[in-house]
Order: sequence, then structure tokens, then C-alpha cells
Amino acid sequence: MRFKNLTVGYTIPENVTKKIGIEKVRFYFMGENLAYWSPLKAINPTIDPEGAYTRVDSSGKTTDYNRMWYPWQKTFMFGIDITF
Repeated sequence: MRFKNLTVGYTIPENVTKKIGIEKVRFYFMGENLAYWSPLKAINPTIDPEGAYTRVDSSGKTTDYNRMWYPWQKTFMFGIDITF
């Protein structure tokens, strides 16, 4: 299970913003790749279930790509939208 994306925002009511001469103000937070839960973490805490795989080439040699993947990076964004 993966907590891939979250967006939370709040728009200040118009009756407050009109008093200071602004039409609209919105604050927001966005986050991506926030967490994941998998039984594979018990084997290797850095393994990503979406990227983990093993491949057998034509000579029969097994290549473990589980150690070659970087985990998904977490991204956090904050912002303010102001409309005059």
C-alpha cells in the first residue's frame, strides 16, 4: 500500500479578504510519495515494491535489480494563491 499523493488547501472566506482589498487567498500543501507499507520491508527496508524485480538473462544468470533502485523521493510543496 502506498500513500502517493496528498493535497490540502484552505481558502480564506471572501468576507475577510474583501476587507483588505484582495479577491481570494488560498493556502495549500502538496506531498508526493509520502509513505509505503509492504511485507518486503521486513526483508530489505530500502526495497521499493514498484521497482523491485529479478531478471534472468539468456545465459541463465540471475541479476537482482532490487539493489539498483533508489526509493521514490518524497516531495513537499507549500504555496499561497492570491487573486487581486
